[in-house]
Amino acid sequence: MKASKYLFKATLTLLFASLFEVSTAQNVKLKGEILRNYDVLKEVTVSVFQNDSLISREMSNGKFKIELADDQDYKVVFTKDKYVEKVIHIKNAEENGYNKSKDLRFKFDVELEKEREFRYVDITELDEPVALIFYNEDKEELDWDRDHTFQAHQQIAQLKDLNDDRRREKYRNF
Repeated sequence: MKASKYLFKATLTLLFASLFEVSTAQNVKLKGEILRNYDVLKEVTVSVFQNDSLISREMSNGKFKIELADDQDYKVVFTKDKYVEKVIHIKNAEENGYNKSKDLRFKFDVELEKEREFRYVDITELDEPVALIFYNEDKEELDWDRDHTFQAHQQIAQLKDLNDDRRREKYRNF
């Protein structure tokens, strides 16, 4: 009787442990480089937020590696003094049909822009985030929302052009 009681407790403990492990598995793996004009940019802070709460912050040597759970939405923010921050959203993969059959790996690079390239325009107009990553059920992998990313990069280019026009106009008046 005592042996079966201990066996039952051990089985129950293992069951709960395995359930906890599945729910906290870090099976979304992101990595890449942080660049400025194709050169690696060091000393960039990489912050990860879940539900607007900071869950990790690391100083990057120019590369980043992030492991996340598949059942949550995340915001990854890349910041460096005198540079414009970049924000990327990672959408809940489980809600998009991911069945935990394999780890989801995604490699991407982040290009940071210097603040001075926007000194004559209001960069608060930049839409956040610059990119959305989601689980594509058809491809069975993580993917970019290409339309959103294209529009965000187009907006950045337009603000840079406007900044250049305003800078030229300011110095033309001297």
